[in-house]
Amino acid sequence: MARLAPNKEAIVYEIIGLIESGKTYTEFMEVNGGKWMLPKTTALRYWNKAQEGFKFILEERKRVRESVILAEEKKAAKRQILSKERKLEVLEDIIQNKKALTTFIAGGKPAHVEAYPTPSDRMKALEIHNRITGDNAPSKHIVEVGKGAVNLDDLTEEERELFIKLGENL
Repeated sequence: MARLAPNKEAIVYEIIGLIESGKTYTEFMEVNGGKWMLPKTTALRYWNKAQEGFKFILEERKRVRESVILAEEKKAAKRQILSKERKLEVLEDIIQNKKALTTFIAGGKPAHVEAYPTPSDRMKALEIHNRITGDNAPSKHIVEVGKGAVNLDDLTEEERELFIKLGENL
């Protein structure tokens, strides 16, 4: 009974399995001799085709893994949304120059580094802290006396103290 011509695609998929399990070209040729009995030139062509296929599979796995990692990082970022109180705590730690753990992505992997904030980081934290707490909001103090209004900000320190004393006696 004559052997049927081997199905090229099926052989290439089997070779990909061999490559994935860590087999070398020499080991593949041993399997070839016992299983398919392909001529060396054909076996080499199939091996190269399988190498291309395996490379494509690895790239696809990497792409899927990276998309999963990115999705997980987005979920983690959403979970880490800070309350106003926690934001103020973090800003105060930066302002007070406390060492902090910083996380960033390097080479597709999260890296954690403990470092002191830079002076520019501290200044920015102070600005944001003031904005959140309203410390740098403009204030206008107007006191109405009788029919006229007096802007306390327009008075000197002495005039303001005198005005306050007079107001207490009214």
